[in-house]
Amino acid sequence: VVDFSTREWKLGLAGDEAPSLELAAAASYEHRLARYLEWYASLAEPPAVAICSCRALTDPGGALAVASAAPGIQHVHVACQENLAVLASGRTTALLLNLDEDRTTALPVYKGYLVEEGVRGAAAIDLAAAAAVLAEAIECCPIDTRYDVAGGIIVAGSHELDWAALHATLGQRLGPLLGETAAPTAEGRARRRSIATQLRKLDVPDRPWCSGWVGGSMLGTIDAFRRMPFVTREEYEAGAIDLQALDRIPRLRAQGAYSFSLQREWPAAAPRLSPASLQAAEERRSAAECSELPALYVGQRVQAAHQPGTIEAENVDGSFVVAFDDGQHAVNVPPSALKALEPAAGRREELPQWA
Repeated sequence: VVDFSTREWKLGLAGDEAPSLELAAAASYEHRLARYLEWYASLAEPPAVAICSCRALTDPGGALAVASAAPGIQHVHVACQENLAVLASGRTTALLLNLDEDRTTALPVYKGYLVEEGVRGAAAIDLAAAAAVLAEAIECCPIDTRYDVAGGIIVAGSHELDWAALHATLGQRLGPLLGETAAPTAEGRARRRSIATQLRKLDVPDRPWCSGWVGGSMLGTIDAFRRMPFVTREEYEAGAIDLQALDRIPRLRAQGAYSFSLQREWPAAAPRLSPASLQAAEERRSAAECSELPALYVGQRVQAAHQPGTIEAENVDGSFVVAFDDGQHAVNVPPSALKALEPAAGRREELPQWA
């Protein structure tokens, strides 16, 4: 298990509790200036001078190229660090607070899927930046995933903050959002009171600086890891695999990963992801997007069961939350049961595209 980070690389065997080797990926302050070939380069280069660069930081094909040069490596699995940090905590739904070297990032994960519209970051690592990105990430999540995500905040990274002050700041910022008056039903009010209580707790692991590596160590020990679909080296080099199409397959996107095999065949128990299956998955996704259902959006006037109303939000499963004119609310209304009326005045709000 190899964890590529900005400052250091962590290496170890799957199943271990901590990495057995750590390598510096950037020069220290005492050796930075010696790394510059010209003084003028210091005006354009970043402050941390990379000792070794690898395309595997951003490109899955780079990991394939690096692993193919090393003897004995037969399979490469490139995973998302945020999903691995959530996996290390034993959850699939959480809000990850990543305290990086020079940046604070909040990444909501719902049932293994990254909620892209809720990702927020700030170029600072202080208390105010952490509270701001956490509050904005919760507020920008869809209404039906917001409270599940806010119920578990996981901390990862190499920096520490005043957690008591962070609790107080979050309570002041999210008080109106999680208040009892914001929920339309008694069940919703009870749920939000429970979430407000859980917001006072932060899950800070013993070693937050290697949460991503611990998640990778856990992933490498389960039996499902060997049964994951893979792409052979020959197919990748021949250009028969589209990485963007791989990212749209729910099973792989739920893992946030790409799997490559440097051999021609993987063990017989593993399903093989062929170009034909990729094309079939893409055709199913395109057919679902081009269905004849009406284009619905938040704020549009609709009619359900001969009752006019307005769409308030969209759920993860594609259903809608509708507020009728008589004051009643419907939580899970399928698109097929809605009839579009006159569009709502104002700018149209685009709905997120869920996998």
